[in-house]
Amino acid sequence: MRKWRSRFVARRMAGPVDEPRLSRRKPELVLSEAERAELTRWARRAKTAQFLALRARIVLRCAEGGTNKEVAAELGVSQGAVNR
Repeated sequence: MRKWRSRFVARRMAGPVDEPRLSRRKPELVLSEAERAELTRWARRAKTAQFLALRARIVLRCAEGGTNKEVAAELGVSQGAVNR
């Protein structure tokens, strides 16, 4: 497909359009009330290390049902950080 796409580009023609990739659906993240309370405490506590507070916010937001891209955009981090 790559060689065809480059030929279309070289001739300045509208080329073939790729379909969006189908990816695996991420498993639903379910937190118990105790886990949610602990993560919320870590995210809000002033003495928590910043990397831990950020990870807690990421997990909490993912548990609410957001996609990795949405969570990354809302929290201002890379998508790779959310994927981890």
